[in-house]
Amino acid sequence: MFISKITQSVLLASVLAATSLAANATIVDYQGILKSNNQVYLSGSFAGTDINNDGVLTLNELTSFDLEAPSEGIVGLGLSSLVGFGTYDIATNFWSHDASGWGQANFSWASWNGGNSALNTQNFTVNTTVVSSDVPEPLTLALFGIGLLGLAAARHRKE
Repeated sequence: MFISKITQSVLLASVLAATSLAANATIVDYQGILKSNNQVYLSGSFAGTDINNDGVLTLNELTSFDLEAPSEGIVGLGLSSLVGFGTYDIATNFWSHDASGWGQANFSWASWNGGNSALNTQNFTVNTTVVSSDVPEPLTLALFGIGLLGLAAARHRKE
């Protein structure tokens, strides 16, 4: 009976561990630097969760996006305004400019206004900084909690 309970516990833990997703939240700050004068022209941040665990954030995996270019009257351009977003490689901190912009494919890091406005390769270079990543997944925390409950139950049984 005791071995059966241990076997059940190990199987349950294995199933929970197998279903745990490795989706991690990533927050990135960026600056768009004008090529013409090497000055910071715009800044912002984006955040997302790598839902399909391929190590890359795409537009459909973003949870937030913010772009600020006060000199152009752009303040608080958000995720709902985006029509294009390049791919962001989490491991290498590289934001690829493979979004469409100004009617051209593979031209921009991000585009909005129906694709008529873009953070594009013609005018900008982009610097990115990872703010945080590797948020513990809920199932991992649940598995930890189940383990603690098991230890408490075993201790209670001994008393």
